[in-house]
Amino acid sequence: VGAGTPVLALLSEKRIKVRFYIPEKQRANFHIGQKVTITQDGSPPVPARIQFIARKVEYTPPVIFSEQTRASLVFAADAVPIQSKNPLKPGMPVEITP
Repeated sequence: VGAGTPVLALLSEKRIKVRFYIPEKQRANFHIGQKVTITQDGSPPVPARIQFIARKVEYTPPVIFSEQTRASLVFAADAVPIQSKNPLKPGMPVEITP
């Protein structure tokens, strides 16, 4: 490894959050503090709590992993796992269930 090249990157489990997008028509079904379930391929379901929902609607980001076509207007939201240990892998697609 060359000088100044990172050898290891650490991500605290306390800092993990899941960014997801709520279609405009479903916005009324989600609120800050609400419990949700995060599902990721190869991992057990993870309970989480919504900590952020954007106030302004935006257009769907160009890269969204989805099995179905998404509405063009969405609200960005973040959910944080409730349990201290979680099996989520950063960068992998997830499904959010209220």
